[in-house]
Amino acid sequence: RRTRRWCASRWTSCVATAASPLPPGTDRPRSTRDRAGPHTRPSRSLDSGAGVIAARGLHVAFGITKAATNLAAGALSDRYGRKPVLVAGWLIGLPVPLLLIWAPSWAWIIAANILLGINQGLTWSTTVIMKIDLVGPERRGLAMGFNEAAGYGAVAVTAMATGAIAEHAGLRPQPFLLGAVYLVL
Repeated sequence: RRTRRWCASRWTSCVATAASPLPPGTDRPRSTRDRAGPHTRPSRSLDSGAGVIAARGLHVAFGITKAATNLAAGALSDRYGRKPVLVAGWLIGLPVPLLLIWAPSWAWIIAANILLGINQGLTWSTTVIMKIDLVGPERRGLAMGFNEAAGYGAVAVTAMATGAIAEHAGLRPQPFLLGAVYLVL
């Protein structure tokens, strides 16, 4: 009952939350400590309706870019070879942690997500193709399964690590430095 009354009085917020791919409560800062200081400028805007739209823009920018790049990755890999496409994807991803660390506005964050979409479209897809090349067509399902398990397992571990870092050190720049370390490795 209480939830229904709250939703009735804030129906736009409830619709936005229901349509969100994010868990409830993650589209805004958790505490005033998270909002303190100039290093968290873009996250402060999440308290407004415009902030919710900007957060959705992140998903749209990444998703559309990655989808388009996925379409091109296979053809580019066949035409230029696997390694050049993979290296190009990683080079495109190099500035992403820095853009996120120093982002003065949502436009920078969305631009970083566009670069990340290109990076993921080229690298993830090319990695799958390379693994299938290694094992042959008869074991391509196994190769893809290993790639997805390793990749999303690494994403889960990294999400836990960056969450712990952010809890202790703040939202920027410390959690993003882990991404920079990954790029160097």
